[in-house]
Amino acid sequence: MESQAPPKTQCARHGLSDSGLMCRHLLLESGKDYYACADVEGEAPQAWCALCDEVLCAEQGWTDRACGVADWKIVCVECYHSVLSRHHLVAISVGTDEPQ
Repeated sequence: MESQAPPKTQCARHGLSDSGLMCRHLLLESGKDYYACADVEGEAPQAWCALCDEVLCAEQGWTDRACGVADWKIVCVECYHSVLSRHHLVAISVGTDEPQ
């Protein structure tokens, strides 16, 4: 079985690159605590701030409301890592969206 490649995005700075997904708060601000998903082959890395995590927990998942607060932004993976270097990692999520 072949592994899937992560989705690509066109970045003004880095050209065509693998993509990452992060909440707008991480992209626009600095010094925030954040959470990230464990790396999954073929999927874009994902990160969200503590505020988004509070809403995620209250909503018990990525509901429309939680996604609205996050206002997800797609960035190239190089920018993703650069942006995250301005913040503080709290935890890596290894959960699943599958019902228990």
